[in-house]
Amino acid sequence: MGVRIQKWSDTYYDEIPELKGYSSSSTYLTSGIFAGARYFITNNVGAFTEVGYDMNYLKLGVTAKF
Repeated sequence: MGVRIQKWSDTYYDEIPELKGYSSSSTYLTSGIFAGARYFITNNVGAFTEVGYDMNYLKLGVTAKF
């Protein structure tokens, strides 16, 4: 479970008066399921990957421990 907070605006159709400055914002609860792995290259720095159904289907990144 998590909370998704999003806000965006669109200026592509600003020439059309009805659509000028179109924007939206929302906050809601969401859930997802995923599996992941992480590999430490050194004692403190590593890489991770997650796959599944969440905000993205695939996540890649850098991880660190202090």
